[in-house]
Amino acid sequence: MNTVSSGAPLWLKVARHPLVRLGVLGTIIFFTLGNSNRLMGEYAESTAATIAVAVGMALLGLLLYAAFVRFWEGRPVS
Repeated sequence: MNTVSSGAPLWLKVARHPLVRLGVLGTIIFFTLGNSNRLMGEYAESTAATIAVAVGMALLGLLLYAAFVRFWEGRPVS
């Protein structure tokens, strides 16, 4: 027959499809940017708090990306 057996379950094949990965990562980025915008508006009067929010959201973005790559895509973070 014409079947390809890679040993991975069907749900994992679907989860690793590029469009699914793009949708999941895009949703995470969308909500992270919205939350960052909300926090920047709340702390707009304090320069130190605004800088702390910007640095914190940048670190959160890097951590979310590293977790996505490591656990969803199953490859080392580069």
